[in-house]
Amino acid sequence: MNRKKNKFEKKEFTDSAYALLEIKEIENLIIDATNLASLANQDYEYTKELSSPYYADGVTWAGADTVVATKNSPSLMDWLRRNKSHSAVITKFGYELGWLIFKLKRIYSKKIDFVTKYFFYADLIDSAKKYEKLNTVDPNPKGLLLHVLMESKKYL
Repeated sequence: MNRKKNKFEKKEFTDSAYALLEIKEIENLIIDATNLASLANQDYEYTKELSSPYYADGVTWAGADTVVATKNSPSLMDWLRRNKSHSAVITKFGYELGWLIFKLKRIYSKKIDFVTKYFFYADLIDSAKKYEKLNTVDPNPKGLLLHVLMESKKYL
């Protein structure tokens, strides 16, 4: 029994260590980028994902009852009204934020499951909303992405 527990703990530690390294790599990309929209645009997998008809009306990421969008739309407002657990952030940096959450989905795939994903993505959306609320005078995409990235680390 003890052996199995140790194997599990080692795997858990290894998964967290790899995730932390990937998080640090994304953090450095964000800090060093001169144009975050261009960085996101160079991500083939993300741009391919956005070409799906699922992403319309300014939506740049959606999953686990959460949405990131660049603009408000009647369909988004209708979706939000349908269920109190639905959450969305509408930001002019939606493209960049959608890209970050798309990247985090892969990084945290071994850390979150079919239940915890609802908490994970809701926390990321709430973090983005808090950043937007606190930075109304001079919001910037780097600050937003770094704020959300920091929030994600509690799931390591």
